[in-house]
Amino acid sequence: MPGGLYSSGGPLSRKTKATIPAVEDIEWYKFGAMPGQEGNAILAGHRDWKGSFGNFRDIEKLDVGDVVTIRFDKGSKKIFNVALNNTYRLDDVPEMVMDLAGDSRVTLITCGGRFDKKFAGYQNTIVIVLKGEGQA
Repeated sequence: MPGGLYSSGGPLSRKTKATIPAVEDIEWYKFGAMPGQEGNAILAGHRDWKGSFGNFRDIEKLDVGDVVTIRFDKGSKKIFNVALNNTYRLDDVPEMVMDLAGDSRVTLITCGGRFDKKFAGYQNTIVIVLKGEGQA
């Protein structure tokens, strides 16, 4: 299960905190679609973790229309365009982010904002929605 998700598919809260095991991992939410299929493919990754940068370190710098390539383990890749880039307070992530139904899209999720030692984590969630899948 990707970090930042309940087993039921809801957003992370301080009471149900989960994390992705390694800074270089990008986790796929197994109850969602695969990237490029009908529905919502949800991917979560670290921007940084324990002093190392993660794959999503500069994700908030993506602009609507930017091109993102997703590479799969067997060498194939798919190309998407950024359709949405929003930052939400940790406890205010809208339910639509985790909605698995609907048009084909990829939702990228990571932490953002200020790291708060009191809560041992970042206080915002960055959500990027990708659409327009094509083969590369």
